Amino acid sequence: MHVFAEDTAREVAALVKPDAVLIVDLPDGYFKMAVVAQLEARGFVVSTKSIKGGIPTRFLLADGGRGRAARVDLVVGTTMLWRSYDRSNGKASGVWRNQAPTPTPVDQNMDESGQLYQLGRTIEHQSPDRAMNYYRLAAALGHKEANLRLGLLLIANGKAEDGIRFITVASNAGNAQADYILGLAYLNGTGIVKEPIRGRKLLRKAADAGIAAATQVLGHEVAGR
Repeated sequence: MHVFAEDTAREVAALVKPDAVLIVDLPDGYFKMAVVAQLEARGFVVSTKSIKGGIPTRFLLADGGRGRAARVDLVVGTTMLWRSYDRSNGKASGVWRNQAPTPTPVDQNMDESGQLYQLGRTIEHQSPDRAMNYYRLAAALGHKEANLRLGLLLIANGKAEDGIRFITVASNAGNAQADYILGLAYLNGTGIVKEPIRGRKLLRKAADAGIAAATQVLGHEVAGR
């Protein structure tokens, strides 16, 4: 990930004068923040507001997922470039190329929240802390699955109370899997005050939405009474 940001910042630096003011969108994603940090370390002034004489600058990481190459799209002023990287080793695939206005495959045409979520899933087993950071950013940008994934990862790492808070957000947003997890939490008092009645209601809601595991838990509950 860092090599993508380093290469992108290096290319921006090669395209503009050292005293240029770069205007970027609010750096609310990990890749964007990493590039901005690299540029500022090189002495560039980076602003999120329009400044007379400033150079509009945009950069986007499109992660193909499932072992495919990551692609960086870079726009500096009127110059549009792209290059791809092998996700397994971070090595660049060829040189920066002029951007062609052809559509990318659907699984690479993700918004920033989707990219961050995919990055979290990619490194979750190798670096849970970094994965959590990606999920937090993705959740803040509105990714529908990020709150659930973050909550599950927090619970798995011994932070049940924190995890339940994020799963509750996902449940309130209509995520049936989150209803199931939250229902179990209320049923067993995991990371939250035990409320069996509320737990069964959430499990019923998840079961009605097609979560088979919730149906099984409810069946065991009835059999155990």
